[in-house]
Amino acid sequence: MLCVTLAHGSHHRMIQEHQELAKERIPLAELRLDLLRREPQLNRFLPTRPTPVVVTVRREKEGGFWKETEEKRLRLLRSAIVEGADYVDLEMDIAGQVPRFGKTKRIVSYHNMEETPQDLAAIHKQIAALDPDIIKIAVMPTCIKDVFRMIDFLKKVNKPGTKIPTVGISMGEMGTMTRILSNKFGCPYTYACYSKERKVAPGMVDFRTMRDLYRHDQINQETEVYGVVADPVGHSLSPLIHNSSFAECKLNKVYLPFLVHPEDLSVFMKNASALDLKGMSVTIPHKVAMIGELTRQ
Repeated sequence: MLCVTLAHGSHHRMIQEHQELAKERIPLAELRLDLLRREPQLNRFLPTRPTPVVVTVRREKEGGFWKETEEKRLRLLRSAIVEGADYVDLEMDIAGQVPRFGKTKRIVSYHNMEETPQDLAAIHKQIAALDPDIIKIAVMPTCIKDVFRMIDFLKKVNKPGTKIPTVGISMGEMGTMTRILSNKFGCPYTYACYSKERKVAPGMVDFRTMRDLYRHDQINQETEVYGVVADPVGHSLSPLIHNSSFAECKLNKVYLPFLVHPEDLSVFMKNASALDLKGMSVTIPHKVAMIGELTRQ
């Protein structure tokens, strides 16, 4: 499932975009109240909301834009719960200060904009003790190994029968695969931006690309993964060409762009099976090095 982040400085524009998402049949929207230029007015968003919403008020240290006091932020989050928001996003250090009330579900989150901590399982255990309905962990990879650590972690914590579903994201272009393939790793949803011009987190993909090009909601555990391995990779037309063909032929396959730095190529090849990778295209700067990698496989 896609949760589309609405990030605008204007109440009016955010409401307009939310209505457009409803027309597009997007099931969930995140209201990033920390981006509003004026005092957030929950009574303009919640009573007539066209879809369920996640209310988020993100601090600067977690990649947000909240400039006011922490006391005011907590008061806003508590008010969102009282007024019946479907979900609120509570960072793990404040989850204990915002009690459960009514039908509002709690997303308890951890963000690290600098690195991917070594023990993701320990962070997950700490969050699980804070009465979450959903756990969210978003971290920055410094190498491709960090991305695969996140994937392995998600496969473990989102096994069938899991009591608390977990959203896990490796941020940045290197980690985009964790967003596109979130269904394959058991995540209840992932985040997409409304437009390419308004990405509020590194590596976000706009919802139309996620829906129309990658057919995100059709990806499941049986989906076969293909892709192009390159550095840089964002300019490649291969995802458009291959995914259009897969869709036309109604094949349960998806083709991704994989940003792999030269020093990460061996690690990528050793871990490719974690993606259920069935085939790949290889381009600059990996063409010669890949011959050696395939010889060692």
